[in-house]
Amino acid sequence: MSTSVPLTPGPGAPNVPEPGTPEPAGLPPYVAPQWRFCPQCGGPLAAHDHGAGERGTCHAEGCGFVHWNNPVPVVAAIVELDGRVLVARNAAWAEGAWGLITGFLEPLEDPAEGVLREVAEETGLTGRVEKLLGVAPFRRKNELLISYHVVATGEVRLSPELADYRLVEPARLRPWPSGTGHALAQWMRERGHEPVYLDHFGQDPGY
Repeated sequence: MSTSVPLTPGPGAPNVPEPGTPEPAGLPPYVAPQWRFCPQCGGPLAAHDHGAGERGTCHAEGCGFVHWNNPVPVVAAIVELDGRVLVARNAAWAEGAWGLITGFLEPLEDPAEGVLREVAEETGLTGRVEKLLGVAPFRRKNELLISYHVVATGEVRLSPELADYRLVEPARLRPWPSGTGHALAQWMRERGHEPVYLDHFGQDPGY
């Protein structure tokens, strides 16, 4: 397994924003959850600057809870099955929208074990981690994406969360210019395929 590397668009990649630029048009900006009350004592939360910007803080005597709003770790898998890559459509997404297998970690779970669990739960496949592709922020959802290349075996059996899937030849993949799309583009480049990005996530690539 490789060491962690940042996921950033490659130099000269077409229609890809530079790191740090806003998400593509049409995507809602990230809005921090507005916690009004303390989950520990039930008291009201008030904005207070702790040196890294304002955070919801409980000033009740003996409490002092702070809602730090830290990024949530999410594992993502580029699932390779018989030389092709599995992309899936979430049941809540529109027709033509495809993405990678992703999910949240369980308490105390190792990310490499978590990504294999997610692949098994969502697709019914047995996988092995081939490589850690990288770790990168997904600012629009305040998540930290931990992306892996997973080589899988077995027969695809989708969970109820997924409506459909495609197995796509690597050269035909069309990454999206946000989130896990950069991990997919990196994986393609490592195999000699220069990615052609979609204009936005949800655009139908014609698989």
